[in-house]
Amino acid sequence: MKKIIFVIVFFAGCILFTSCKKNLPVNTYGSTPPPPPPIGYWLPPPPIPDSLGRVQFWTKVEAGDYPNYNAILTVSVNNETRNLTWAYGAEPDCLHLVDSNEGRFDLIPGIYTWKAKYLTDSISGTIIINRSTCVLQEIKF
Repeated sequence: MKKIIFVIVFFAGCILFTSCKKNLPVNTYGSTPPPPPPIGYWLPPPPIPDSLGRVQFWTKVEAGDYPNYNAILTVSVNNETRNLTWAYGAEPDCLHLVDSNEGRFDLIPGIYTWKAKYLTDSISGTIIINRSTCVLQEIKF
């Protein structure tokens, strides 16, 4: 008799455990998750390649300010040109810039000449690039 009761309880317990449903985690955002940030807006730049160095140009000049909404600040190094459309209130760091490609050059270590243009103004200088390091260069007109 004890064996029969044990077998009945055992099978009833097995049926209860196999009929349990797995609870999925609740979506804390509601029905849809928030959209991802714009590309480059919150994403840090890629790491500096071991054989290269990086220079990151930045400025406090707000490109496209009134009355020159279409004005673009450009920087050229080693026959490559980048646009700067963001201005910073204080010196940024090389790992947390708004746009990871804006004003960034990954170069073979050496001495380079750079040139920046904004409307009719231009400025130039030289910069030393070392392996696996990042140098910030402010552009002041």
